[in-house]
Amino acid sequence: MIRLISRIAIPMLLVFTFSLSAHAQTAGRHTGAYQLPPNATPSTTIVTFGIKGGNILPWKAVFKYGGSVKVIGRSKTRTHLTDPENTLNGIITLANAEGFFSMPSTTNCTGTLPDVASTYIAIKTTSGTKRVQVHGGCVPKFTQLADVLFQLAGVE
Repeated sequence: MIRLISRIAIPMLLVFTFSLSAHAQTAGRHTGAYQLPPNATPSTTIVTFGIKGGNILPWKAVFKYGGSVKVIGRSKTRTHLTDPENTLNGIITLANAEGFFSMPSTTNCTGTLPDVASTYIAIKTTSGTKRVQVHGGCVPKFTQLADVLFQLAGVE
């Protein structure tokens, strides 16, 4: 049931965030305090995320400004983002909406066993790179953002 909800809700959420991003661009203003770096080149890493620690093999995924998707340590179904600029702006808009940029850099959820892996996300913006790592499932807004990133990368 959760997978079905994810398969329906995540694409709808992406459409919503992309339309917010497009609206902000056409209105001449940005919807959040954080934006893509203006001096980014196609090879600039904008988003890095993955899993580490616990009893599983670590993996990470990287989205570049030019739209390339690289996943290390895990199989994937996508090698390039469709419409990279709007997709990356949508990610930043969603991260703003979820409060990502004000989250603590590390959260260890109470009761999470040490053999459970931690999930991390790092996003580069005009203000620098913000990295957040969560061990456990006690930060739903972080988990929602991570789920969208996993879907965009096509991580299996």
